[in-house]
Amino acid sequence: MANNQQGSFWPEWTGNKLFTVLLAILMVYGIVWLCLQIEKTNAQIEQIGVADQSPATITVSGEGKATAVPDKAQVDLSITTTASTSNAAQDDNSTKMNALLAELKKLGLADADLKTSQYDVSQTYDYNVSPAKVTGYQSSQTVTVTMHDTSLADKVLALAGDLGVTNISNVDLTVSDDTKVTSEARQAAINKAKAQALVIANSLGAQLGAVVNYNESTGSTPYPMYAGMAVDKSVGSAPLPQIQEGTNESTIDVSITYSLK
Repeated sequence: MANNQQGSFWPEWTGNKLFTVLLAILMVYGIVWLCLQIEKTNAQIEQIGVADQSPATITVSGEGKATAVPDKAQVDLSITTTASTSNAAQDDNSTKMNALLAELKKLGLADADLKTSQYDVSQTYDYNVSPAKVTGYQSSQTVTVTMHDTSLADKVLALAGDLGVTNISNVDLTVSDDTKVTSEARQAAINKAKAQALVIANSLGAQLGAVVNYNESTGSTPYPMYAGMAVDKSVGSAPLPQIQEGTNESTIDVSITYSLK
């Protein structure tokens, strides 16, 4: 009996209880770890040859346009004068420009609507001799006129011709607030894109899901479409230039990505 106890590797339960408990805990942890590793390996095996799958989507585009009648007009009026001296050229120019400004204000234009956008004094030369010879001075002044009533445009241009304006440029008719026309163009573009997406989804036997991505771009700021300048012959011997308002057009392109379900 004594020989058997001396030859045994494991201590008896009654001889070493702590060792037996620790061994049992270690075996439990080992079994749990082994099970987790087996589960992980099985999951990896199941994914072999299976590509990553993303939700099915379609991308469509649409263009929307909307127009609005201009409610704001702007024009540049320039007066150029020449004289033998710089002071004389400027004095003559100022006299003519002040007369023009006074008449413009009589039409109801405020000081804030009349802006001096260019003023220049330079020498004039005779290039037929060598070296070129100074012959005098030239004074030029430009006022930018803003009209919040487009019906004033023809009257402003008529005054320009009567009061010595030497150059009329940058006639521009715009919409003061283009928020509404832009919104209309955007909605039209979205409606076209969505209609296209519904047709494609139906052809694929799927249903249109949520919007995944949205982008939009504008061709340009709403631009004026002029009908041109005509002469109103009903006004007698001094006809007024007639400015046609036309329409301003806003264009928006959208690109929308929808999910399919």
